[in-house]
Amino acid sequence: MWDLIRTPIEINKLVDTLLLTYEVEKEICEQHVLSYIEQLSREGLIQVINLGE
Repeated sequence: MWDLIRTPIEINKLVDTLLLTYEVEKEICEQHVLSYIEQLSREGLIQVINLGE
Protein backbone atom coordinates (compact mmCIF):
# COMPACT_ATOMS: atom_id res chain seq x y z
CA MET A 1 0.00 0.00 0.00
CA TRP A 2 2.94 2.34 0.54
CA ASP A 3 3.44 2.54 -3.21
CA LEU A 4 -0.17 3.62 -3.64
CA ILE A 5 0.02 6.42 -1.08
CA ARG A 6 3.46 7.67 -2.07
CA THR A 7 1.71 10.41 -4.07
CA PRO A 8 -1.62 12.05 -3.20
CA ILE A 9 -4.59 9.77 -3.86
CA GLU A 10 -8.26 9.92 -2.96
CA ILE A 11 -9.41 7.29 -0.47
CA ASN A 12 -12.04 5.91 -2.83
CA LYS A 13 -9.44 5.46 -5.59
CA LEU A 14 -7.13 3.72 -3.15
CA VAL A 15 -9.92 1.35 -2.13
CA ASP A 16 -10.84 0.67 -5.77
CA THR A 17 -7.22 -0.17 -6.59
CA LEU A 18 -6.96 -2.55 -3.64
CA LEU A 19 -10.22 -4.24 -4.64
CA LEU A 20 -8.71 -5.05 -8.02
CA THR A 21 -5.77 -6.73 -6.31
CA TYR A 22 -7.36 -8.52 -3.35
CA GLU A 23 -10.51 -10.56 -2.90
CA VAL A 24 -12.23 -8.61 -0.15
CA GLU A 25 -15.63 -7.00 0.32
CA LYS A 26 -15.65 -3.27 -0.40
CA GLU A 27 -16.98 -2.34 3.04
CA ILE A 28 -14.26 -4.34 4.79
CA CYS A 29 -11.57 -2.84 2.57
CA GLU A 30 -12.85 0.70 3.27
CA GLN A 31 -12.84 0.06 7.03
CA HIS A 32 -9.28 -1.29 6.98
CA VAL A 33 -7.98 1.49 4.72
CA LEU A 34 -9.54 4.23 6.85
CA SER A 35 -8.20 2.67 10.04
CA TYR A 36 -4.70 2.37 8.54
CA ILE A 37 -4.74 5.92 7.16
CA GLU A 38 -5.88 7.30 10.52
CA GLN A 39 -3.08 5.43 12.30
CA LEU A 40 -0.43 6.68 9.86
CA SER A 41 -1.76 10.21 10.22
CA ARG A 42 -1.68 10.05 14.04
CA GLU A 43 1.94 8.90 13.86
CA GLY A 44 2.79 11.83 11.58
CA LEU A 45 3.81 9.53 8.74
CA ILE A 46 1.30 10.92 6.25
CA GLN A 47 -0.77 14.05 5.83
CA VAL A 48 -4.49 13.74 5.13
CA ILE A 49 -6.05 16.58 3.17
CA ASN A 50 -9.81 16.96 2.99
CA LEU A 51 -10.57 18.30 -0.48
CA GLY A 52 -14.20 18.88 0.47
CA GLU A 53 -13.33 21.88 2.62
